[in-house]
Parts: sequence; structure tokens; C-alpha cells
Amino acid sequence: MTKDELIKRIEELETQDRNGKKDLSPSEKEQLTHDIQEKDLQIKIQKNELIEKQNQLEESHDKYADFYDYAPTSYLTLDEKGTIKEINLTAAELIGVEKRSAINTPFIHFFVTNDMREFNKLLNNCKQTYDQCFGEFTIKSKQKEKLNIHLIVIPFHEYKTKKIFFRIFFTNITERKKSERIIEESEKRFRLMADTSPVMVWMTDVNNRLEYINKTKLDFLGKKFNELTNEAWLETRHPEERDKFLKELSDATKEKRSFSLEIRVKNKDGDYRWLIATAAPRFLDDGTFIGFIGSGFDITEEKNSRISLQKSLKEKEVLLKEIHHRVKNNLQVISSLLNLQKNYISDPAILDIFRSSQNRIRSMALLHEKLYQQNNLIEIDLRDYIQDLISNLFDSYNLSSHISLKLNTTDIHLDVDLSLNIGLIINELVSNALKHAFKGREKGEIFVELINVEKTDQLKLIVTDDGVGIHEDYNLNESKSFGLELVSALIQQYEGSMEINRNDKTEFKITINPKGKELTPS
Repeated sequence: MTKDELIKRIEELETQDRNGKKDLSPSEKEQLTHDIQEKDLQIKIQKNELIEKQNQLEESHDKYADFYDYAPTSYLTLDEKGTIKEINLTAAELIGVEKRSAINTPFIHFFVTNDMREFNKLLNNCKQTYDQCFGEFTIKSKQKEKLNIHLIVIPFHEYKTKKIFFRIFFTNITERKKSERIIEESEKRFRLMADTSPVMVWMTDVNNRLEYINKTKLDFLGKKFNELTNEAWLETRHPEERDKFLKELSDATKEKRSFSLEIRVKNKDGDYRWLIATAAPRFLDDGTFIGFIGSGFDITEEKNSRISLQKSLKEKEVLLKEIHHRVKNNLQVISSLLNLQKNYISDPAILDIFRSSQNRIRSMALLHEKLYQQNNLIEIDLRDYIQDLISNLFDSYNLSSHISLKLNTTDIHLDVDLSLNIGLIINELVSNALKHAFKGREKGEIFVELINVEKTDQLKLIVTDDGVGIHEDYNLNESKSFGLELVSALIQQYEGSMEINRNDKTEFKITINPKGKELTPS
């Protein structure tokens, strides 16, 4: 029984008692009173519980209100006409209005003119599909500042009125849009630069699949980018270079390195053109490899010119070798004619002139022989040349049996003209020693040294013999020897110098400046 029922029952009993109808004992009355008191206690407990629950509900409501108002996302509720019915503080602050003043304001008033119609279309679409919709719009704040927002609309029916409402969630993406515009502008600049560049540019992803080709390359191939599969891109290369390119690309990917090679690529006319292809790996800021960026430049004309030049150079090398060979043969013919002529000469002085001339011709012939026998037609190995030159002189004077030679020279390679002149100088000095230094002697030694002077461009030539020596009153400037006059003239061509030392041995010490100004002998 409820408390009211108990009270009513007691009142009935009391009425009966006043009327003389005692049908309830005192104990029963006491029990009824106890029941009433117990019901009072239960009611108090229930009341306290209700008060506590109401406090909890109010506290929960406050927490919800705080969460709703201070959430990082902007929230608002629109009615069917797009009027704001609820709005949190985050949204109000973003728009730049007071929360209260925003209520019952059409949300569309905050949109820029160009986006108003688009937002209405979005609401109508959500209403028809009864599904969430989203989009990006530009709104204007109270300070006339334009903000980019990403907006989500969720339609729902209010449970009491059954009318349709819209929950709106939106976030400020202004900074993101600025970054996107910067990136987009950078992308446009890159594409403009790449597309107007005379260099062909391409990019691949981490799996070496084609990702980008600039307009220059597409125009060269005569294709559009969507026409180029990865296989079609690779097939534009000449069959003989295709595997080489793939191997180089694969090896460079494994090693994360750049590479460069010359390949033939088919152009829009079906002709294969030589390109110099260069590629460099691309990396993210954390070092992750993301593919290659490559370039290509048409070098067909240069390549053909190079091939033609190499062919011409080869032909000229063959021709030059042949010239050196013929010069050497002609010099040998002259030497042979002089040798035949000697048989008709009885005067020793004239015979000596013929022999000296013959040796000079042989030294020149030997040089040309060395030139056509070696691959290098520009420089001569001086050590090998001097060794053979002096050996020929020893054979010419039949003195190799008791005159010894000591040769000391560093690894020196000189041009043809300087080598020929040094050969003539050595020829004259050694010939002079063989003719005059060892008369009346059973043995002797000739020492020839040719070295580079350290830290200078000079050459030092020393020719020494331990023969009878020359007279102390000998004056080089007054000498009537054609050989020594030739030596002096050759040295002067290179602004060199020569001195003669007489200490038990005869020593000719010569310094030559290969880069000195050449003078034509008078």
C-alpha cells in the first residue's frame, strides 16, 4: 500500500471508532502507524536519490556543455531552412560572432557569395539522400577575414517533432589550403620550367615505373603521357641498348646512386637518335628512396661528329704512320747512297764528313721508325730512343767491343721536334767522343744522363767520356767543328746553356728549357 492508501485506511478506522464500530485492535493500529512511518522513510530515501541523480544529471549536462562548447571541432545545428539552432563556442569564435547572436541566424550568411548556392545544394542533397555529405567552402568572419573550412553535414529527425535537422561539423583548413596553394604553385613552376626546358625530363617511382615525362620528351616521342605504359616507355629504346639501360637502372636502384649512359631512342618519326641519359636518385627527408629523376639530351649530331672524327683520326693516324714509314725509308735510302758514295772517297776528312752526315740521317730515321712502330704518334719514349741511337753509333764506329756505355735517364716522353733535336745533340756529342776520345786506348766508357730537373720544366743532359780529353786552350765559341756548332744552335732554340768541364774526364753539361721560345738558327 502506498502512503496515501495507508492514511486513508487509518482515517476510516478512526471514523468507525467514533461511531462505535471497533473492528481494529490496538496492535493493528500500531502496525498501520509503523507502516506509515516506514513509507515516509522510503519516500525520503527515494527523494534523496532523486536529488542526487538530478545533481549528477546537471553535472553531466554541464560537462557535456563544456565539451560541446570547447571541443576543437566547430559544431552547430541547423533546422530544415538552414537556420542556426545550436552552436558551440569554437564555431562562434571561428566565425567571429557572439554565441547568442548567432542563434536563429541563417548559416548561409557567413558564406562568401560564390559558395552560398553550393552550400544550399549540399543541404538539399543531404535531405534527399538522408546521408552525410561533405565539402570545402569559404566563409567570412566578422572581421571580413576569409576562412577555408572543411564541412560535414549529417541529417537527423528530431524525436518529438519529427522535423529534419542538420548536424554540422567543420574545421578551419585555411593554413592547409595556403600550403596546398604554395605546393600547387611550386608544382606549376616546376612543370612550366620542365616543359619549356630543352632537356628531356622523366621521373620514376620506387618500383622504377614511369611517373612523369615533360613536354619536351613527349614531343620528341610524339606521344601523350596517358599513351605511355611503362613497357611502351622502355620499348622506345633501341633493342641493343634496352637491356643495358634496364641493368644500369636496376644496379643504380640497388646502390641508390646516379648513372649516365649514351643510348639510342626512337623519336616520333621512327628514327633512332642518340641521347645522353643521366639520372639521380630521389629521397624523402628521412632518407627513404622514392625513385629517380632523369634527363636526356639529344647528342646525335655530336655523336655522329665524334664517330666521324674518330674515323678521320684513325685514318690520319694510319696516314701519319705511313708518312713516318716512308720518311724513314727515304732517309735510309739517303744513308745507303752516302754509304755507297763513301766507297769512292779516299780523302779521310771528306770520308768523316760523309760518316757524320750518315749518322745524323740515321738518328732522324730512327725517330721516324719509333713513331710508326708505336701507338702514340705525338710523344717519343726518350730512354728507348737514346739507347737505340747510341747503339747504332757504336756499330757505325766498330767500337762496341772495348767502349762501354752507361745510360741514365728517367721516364721521359717528349714531342717529336724536341726528341729529334735532343737525338741530334746526343748524336754529335757521342760521335765526337767515339772519333776522338779513345785514340790509342784499348778501353773506355761513355756516360749519358738525361733527367728532369725537380720543380722546374728544364731538362739536364750530361755526356761524359773518360778519354784523352780536349785541349785546355779549346774555346767552344771559336770552334770550327760543324757538329758542335749544330749542338750550340739546337740548344739556343730552347734558350738553353752548355758548359764543358775538364777533370780527368770530358763532360758536356747541357740545360734545355722545353717551353722556352724557339729561335730559328741563322
